Formats: sequence, C-alpha cells, structure tokens
Amino acid sequence: MISSVTSSPSLASWLSPGQFQNSAAGGTNLQASELEYDAEQSGVLKITTAEGDTVSISFAALSQLQSESASAATGGSTASIGSADSSSAFAVAVQVSGSLNGSEQADINKLVSGLFQAMQDESNGDGTQAAQDLQSIGSLNSLRSFQFAWQQQTQEQAGTLSVLA
Repeated sequence: MISSVTSSPSLASWLSPGQFQNSAAGGTNLQASELEYDAEQSGVLKITTAEGDTVSISFAALSQLQSESASAATGGSTASIGSADSSSAFAVAVQVSGSLNGSEQADINKLVSGLFQAMQDESNGDGTQAAQDLQSIGSLNSLRSFQFAWQQQTQEQAGTLSVLA
C-alpha cells in the first residue's frame, strides 16, 4: 500500500514500480527523498565621486544544493544511501571612468563592504541588522552620489516517496 507520494520525476527513478509492489508485499518499507535549492543574487552599484569620476560595479552569484536519499527497512534491518552536491559561482565586473584617488578608493571600499553586509543580513531575514549596517557606513565625503539595485531569487523543491507494508 502506498501511503504518500509527493515526488519530482527524479525521485521516481530511485526505485522502479515493480520494486515498490514486491517490497510492499514482502513487508519492507521504502522511502526516498530529494531536496533541491537554488539561490541567485545580482546587483549593480553606480557611483559618482565628488570630482566627477564614475564607477560601475556589477555582480552575479549563484548557489545550488541537491540532496537525495533512499532507505529500506525490513524485519530488524535498515539500509540507506544518500548523496549531496553543491556548487556556487560568483562574477564581478568593475568599470571606472576617470582616475580614483586614495580617499575615493577608501570610501568606495567602505560603501561596498557596508552594502554587501546589509545584503547578507537582509538575505538571512534580519532587516533590522541590515538597516544598522547601512547606518554604520558613515560619511563618504569623497563621493557625490551612488545608486544600488539588488535582487535575490530562491527556489526550493522537496519530495518524498514512501511505500509502507
């Protein structure tokens, strides 16, 4: 008897339908599960210095995780197998028009560090800390203006397939 099926196509490949029928008739309990997680972030920071120089910094990041497991129990014995794969990629492009002096470079580093810390805190669900991160950036006297656009997308898929005798 199949008690619950919430599955993606790759879960069905763990065990064939014939194995489910034979195992259930023989008193064996089978379970397979899968988790997939993808997170994408991208953003652009445009800066104009007090002297009129312009800087554009764009980035993109991708993280992926996939985990699969299967187990079988019969009598007093249990067998299980699992695997997990993860990958990540990060790309940054920087374009500068003009010549940046030491003060401008320091302020840009300070701004980028504060923005990235705020993004990380916001991604972790801590909006209060993200706001504090932005306030702690302090004065950026060598910069006239900046614009920052950022987006994050996440996707999760999970499935479980159970066969109970």
